[in-house]
Amino acid sequence: MTDLSVKAPGNDMKSAATERTWPLRAITLAGQYWPAPAGVTGKQTPTLLLHGWLDNSETFSLLAPKLGRLGDLYALDMAGHGHSGHRPEGQAYLLVDYVADLAELLESHFLTDSQPQVDLVGHSLGGIVSLLYAAAFPEHVHRLVMIDSLGPLTRPPAAFVDQLRKAIRKRIAGSGRRVVYPDLETAARSRAGGLSPLSGMAAMKLVRRNMQAGEG
Repeated sequence: MTDLSVKAPGNDMKSAATERTWPLRAITLAGQYWPAPAGVTGKQTPTLLLHGWLDNSETFSLLAPKLGRLGDLYALDMAGHGHSGHRPEGQAYLLVDYVADLAELLESHFLTDSQPQVDLVGHSLGGIVSLLYAAAFPEHVHRLVMIDSLGPLTRPPAAFVDQLRKAIRKRIAGSGRRVVYPDLETAARSRAGGLSPLSGMAAMKLVRRNMQAGEG
């Protein structure tokens, strides 16, 4: 049986995060904030942490407290993940939209004349989003770290028409089927045994932040 217990992180550094929200024009993004520990000075560039597909900011909840020397850390819940808002019914979650969300977030809430750059750390999808943003706006990225991410996935040009056809049909048919689980433990076991297997502890941390209570 998968162990779903959640053990507390080490006490070598302050681990408690503060919840944050950042209103954008069409959606409100959420995330977690770890302030720089007392005594850490001279690091003015904030670090943003972007998670992978179907994950959320809890991806970094055990790692972030150990990175205090980097200064202020912000782990983002991307649109449709964690505590962030969802896009309107019928609107797709396209890669370019995640990049646009990041650009608007930075311009609205982080970048200033005195602080024109950020550090980006992205896991999987978050790495792809960070890379594309850095390519489009290199003047705003001080450092980029990609974890388990090689960049956008592409297909041969000859496969474009077939891929476009499938994507349009899927869009018309409607995707994003709502999945209902009887409890968090069942959801965590499902997530732990997914395409990228996780430990029971990691799966529980993610589903707790992704799940919404419903009736029935």
